[in-house]
Order: sequence, then C-alpha cells, then structure tokens
Amino acid sequence: MDYDDNYFFEVYKKIIEEESEIPSIDDRWNACISEISKFNHVHVASFITPAMDISEIHMMIIVQPSTTRQDIIDDWKEISDYRDSLLRLYGILKNFKLKYRQKVSRLNSDFGMGYGTIAKFLNYQLILLFLSQESAEMNPQLDFPANYEQVFLEHLVAFGYSENDAKEYYNLVQADIQEGRFPWHYRHGPFDSMRIRNNLREFTKEQGLGWLETKLQYLDDYLFENNIEIIARQCFEKSFKINRSDERFFREVQEVKSRIKDEVLENLKDLIFPEPPDMSKFNYLLP
Repeated sequence: MDYDDNYFFEVYKKIIEEESEIPSIDDRWNACISEISKFNHVHVASFITPAMDISEIHMMIIVQPSTTRQDIIDDWKEISDYRDSLLRLYGILKNFKLKYRQKVSRLNSDFGMGYGTIAKFLNYQLILLFLSQESAEMNPQLDFPANYEQVFLEHLVAFGYSENDAKEYYNLVQADIQEGRFPWHYRHGPFDSMRIRNNLREFTKEQGLGWLETKLQYLDDYLFENNIEIIARQCFEKSFKINRSDERFFREVQEVKSRIKDEVLENLKDLIFPEPPDMSKFNYLLP
C-alpha cells in the first residue's frame, strides 16, 4: 500500500508532540502493539496495523535519531531470533507460493476435493478473479487497490508457472473476455490433476521443514460477489454447451463455496481483528 508524504509527516509529528520514544497503542498506524523487547541498542515489538494489513502480525524495529547502522548490526542476532520466534508462533509466511499451496491443500484435506476437481475449480476461479479485477477497476469509489490480478498471477506461479507465463495467461483471459468468450473450459485451463498432485506432494514435504503458516488459512480468495458469479456463468454458457456433468460440477462448487463462506463468517473476527501478539511467550528474549 502506498502512503503520501503527508501521512508519514502527521504520524511523525504526533509522536514528536507526545515526546514519546515508542509508538503508543492509539497511534493511527498502530492498531495494537505488543510489549516492547529492549536489546542492547534498539527496541523491537510486534503489532497489527490497519495501515498495512490488519489480518497479519508484523514486526517493527524501533530506533532513535541517535541510532546508527552499527547499532542495528550489533543487535542483529537478537532481532533475528525475535523474528524467527514470531514466524514460528504466528506463522507469517516467508514465501507466497506456500500460502497458496496451503490454501489449495485445504480444498483437498478439509473440503474433500480430489486433484482433478481442484484443477477444474481453480481454472474457473481464475476467470472470476479476472472479472473481479475488471469490475474493481471500473469502480472509482474504491478506497483501496484491488489485488485480484495479483492473486490470479500468484496462484499460477505457486503451481509451477513462470511469472511471464502467468502474465501471458492473464493477457489471454483479458483478450477473450473482451471478445465475449470464456477463455477456456474448466476442464482444459492452466491447471490439471497432475500439476495439482505434484505440487501438493511437494507441499507435504515442505510441511516438515517449518516454513508454513501455523494459523488456519481461510479460503476467502474463492468468494466473489454474486454479480461476478452470474456474469461468469452467462459467459461460460454462451461459449460452451452445458451438459449434466457441468451442472453437477457447478452444484458441487457452490456447495464447497457455501462451506467456505460459513467458515469465514464464523471466524470473521479472528480473520480481520486477530488477537494482539502475546509477548509473554517471548520472555526468554527479554533482558
């Protein structure tokens, strides 16, 4: 997210006016800050901030005007230990590819989809992501940038495509939709059962390496506005002849999405406003 210079100036001015060495709990960019850990030269803390992404836990290094680069270097071992502890406890991912593999693995493990069905599901969801991005770009009233294109591209990269190939797929979808065609049948898109199977098997190996999120990965990336679902279905039916197998597929997809929606709604508070970091678990890092 981009911020203008005035935004940072106002935050800095507020801190200076309060003569505060450490950001307080009511600073606009600091929705909730943990207990401060003080090292030899710098302070560190965990926080949740609406200015970045309130569904994630972040780490900050707090420095003073007199802090030097060498001070940070001297404290780097403690800073790294703190960061790694936060990763283990709250599961902030080191690699976006793992996030999407983990999401897709839940379609298999928690929602009962086989590899082939997952491939068909994702092939169709890519079109919904594109239509959502297009709709968002046509809405000047949005207060935040849409990231559907990014989710589209990262799904493909997470499952083995290069960034260039992913962008080519996005451009292909754009060209076909502009011509009124559904880009591909859900059986024949960029995902197939072998790609899903191979990547999820690799994901299973990665689970044992401690690289994965410890928190539950919600599947809200696959929930779209009703009008987007209607537009996609109409375009699909215009481009392909519908049979009973297709109708069964769409019913199964809607059943899974209904369960995903129920899970998200049940956990909405934790999804948007997670509990603040419990720094008591990091006591061994405190002096």
